[in-house]
Amino acid sequence: MAKFVGNFNYTKLKQRMADTHLSFAEIAQESEIDVNILQRILDNEAEFDQGQIIRLAHLLGIEDGAISQYFFDLKVRKNEQ
Repeated sequence: MAKFVGNFNYTKLKQRMADTHLSFAEIAQESEIDVNILQRILDNEAEFDQGQIIRLAHLLGIEDGAISQYFFDLKVRKNEQ
């Protein structure tokens, strides 16, 4: 059985990452996520595990109550007409 990988909108997370003025590689290293895995996650080709979410949220200064806004924002599909 294939594993479901969500289709999440990481725009807000990517903006937060850009606001840190750290490079993508530095963010990956500091949050202990392989740079290629982090890119695959942000491209919706893989998914975060709980530890990765906690470490990245801590690094980016994301409050616990706001984690869902950055990591679990589902993309909305527009109906094709």
